Amino acid sequence: RLGDAVYTLDVDLEDALPLLGADPADGAHAAAVACVVDKDVDPAEFFESEVDYGRGGIAVFEVGRRVAETPLNEPAVLRSPSDVAARFAPSMRDLSREVFKVVLLNTAAGILDTFIASEGGLAASIVEPRIVFRRAILSHAASIICLHNHPSGNSEPSSEDVQITRQLVEAGRVIGIPVQDHLIIAGDGYTSFSERGLI
Repeated sequence: RLGDAVYTLDVDLEDALPLLGADPADGAHAAAVACVVDKDVDPAEFFESEVDYGRGGIAVFEVGRRVAETPLNEPAVLRSPSDVAARFAPSMRDLSREVFKVVLLNTAAGILDTFIASEGGLAASIVEPRIVFRRAILSHAASIICLHNHPSGNSEPSSEDVQITRQLVEAGRVIGIPVQDHLIIAGDGYTSFSERGLI
């Protein structure tokens, strides 16, 4: 309830789907669904006042992002950079610090597991290849995809991004666990190293 001090959110896909046609006046649940349906929606329009938005808005839209990260009928495999971005960008694009995430894949490019290899500062994160590939080996991964965000909103790779990608690609080549791609998530966009021909 946004009109008093109680804010309880209980939204999952089964609860959210019937609300797709709900009026915005339905409040927090409608806001969470709207966040999934339209990433450009203005969250403030779902709340009666700035105070209400400040109290409940952040939590509501975090729910929306998490629902968006697991869309209905999502394929079990990641077939393209756009598939990777669609799955992981909702939880990474608004982070205030750089986070380096690794996706472990099986031989059919299905997701075995994901983990955060490094969390950095405002402009950089330090990634150690041994940490990345130790987890990949223990999980019997056939290949990996790397992702990290740019809080600046600029998805262009830095020289450090290119360098660490080359290190990871070479380590993967030696170990036998190839790096399929490295995506930089920034705002509503992304850059794929494989699409750029950098892997």
